[in-house]
Amino acid sequence: MHREAAPSYLSDGSHPQNYRGMFNLLIIILVISNFRLLLDTVSKHGFILDELRFSLQGFSEGFSEAPLDNFPFISGVLVVQAFVVFAYLIEKALSKGWVPT
Repeated sequence: MHREAAPSYLSDGSHPQNYRGMFNLLIIILVISNFRLLLDTVSKHGFILDELRFSLQGFSEGFSEAPLDNFPFISGVLVVQAFVVFAYLIEKALSKGWVPT
């Protein structure tokens, strides 16, 4: 069965393993499972973005009261961008020596 001796895959003498195929398989499984969930949601509830067009026609009525509640995706993107800019400013201040370490 075995014609020559080879080190075990779990030992230090084994060759380095390439896990690129495993990574590709995991990405394919992730995409397919999320696509299945997307199709299931669309079949149950319909295409929800059609309702967004109708809700944007009257956004000026409730927009002045609580603008961040009406658009959670936009407010989330703005918060993430604010964190990125704040982290950049901290790193810049540290590199210039304006903030003691």
